[in-house]
Amino acid sequence: MKNECPFCNPNVIKKSFADESGYYALYSHAPVTPGHSLIIPYKHVTDVISMPENEYIELFKFARKTMKFLNTYFKTNEFDISLQQGINAGQSVEHLHLHLIPRKMNDLPAGIEWYQRLNENQLITLDSKLLLEEGEFNRISEELRKAWINEQV
Repeated sequence: MKNECPFCNPNVIKKSFADESGYYALYSHAPVTPGHSLIIPYKHVTDVISMPENEYIELFKFARKTMKFLNTYFKTNEFDISLQQGINAGQSVEHLHLHLIPRKMNDLPAGIEWYQRLNENQLITLDSKLLLEEGEFNRISEELRKAWINEQV
């Protein structure tokens, strides 16, 4: 895992599309499927087991609210949810984060499973085609932010 925490970086946080109760939602730079987003605590926490009960509950309440939003926006009600805790479980950033991966029929190539794609995406370099270009990432994040705000009104 990296020494610097990207999820504590204010420049990363400001690209989030939603936040509530100490958590923010960030579109993935390397989405497995369209809509792949991360739920991240503002507070630097490395694992779910060490979280106080009330923070754990708020994490999943915000995740559920974000899933409902993504359901509407990406027109699906199917998800894979992944919380990787520890290097051996595939955690690539030492800051707790929950992956919300919207799913649709035939959304991945035959023979490719979302977990395999998630692991591949975590190993990619910046010149990889799987990584969104910064302009595209910013465009999607801004569209999601506006839609989130409109839904809250």
